Amino acid sequence: MFDVFVLSIGQKLAFRTKTHGGITMLPVNHWGGKKPKYYHTLWPTLNGIHGILYKIFPDGELGEEFECGDDLFQFFFGEYEHEDIQQTISDFDYDKDIPLSSTIVPVMLAQEHENAFSAVLDMLLSLSPIRKIMFLCRAQGPEPEIIFGCYPKDKFLFAMKEKRVRTNICYIISESW
Repeated sequence: MFDVFVLSIGQKLAFRTKTHGGITMLPVNHWGGKKPKYYHTLWPTLNGIHGILYKIFPDGELGEEFECGDDLFQFFFGEYEHEDIQQTISDFDYDKDIPLSSTIVPVMLAQEHENAFSAVLDMLLSLSPIRKIMFLCRAQGPEPEIIFGCYPKDKFLFAMKEKRVRTNICYIISESW
């Protein structure tokens, strides 16, 4: 099961749990300066940034019961070899002693959630005073803290359609360049 988080960078106060187009946005913290927020030992950078962290999941079925984001995406397990993962992040500094797990896999947004997910990102970008958010689709595993950025929202969604967005990598997303 995958947890999906979006941090609205700099947002000071959370709104109540909100449903938008079949997607629930559940605030993990209610005050922007609260640290740590979630997975604080695994993702210290994400937890150290001021803002509101939202857990994102589809309404109903497995998602609502377990706050699980699995149904938002299609996952492509086994389609890319370990070397491809290594090449994807080779230019980034991370603790090489942490093995890259098989949970770093490409994801693509499920077609039925495309419009609602884009609208959710727009909403969370608008709540950020600097118009930036951080996106993380996380599976349990011994992954290093890897953060890519900064993508304009449209380029991020396009990269997701091309299976270039991966689990267990955090992406910084902006409204535009």
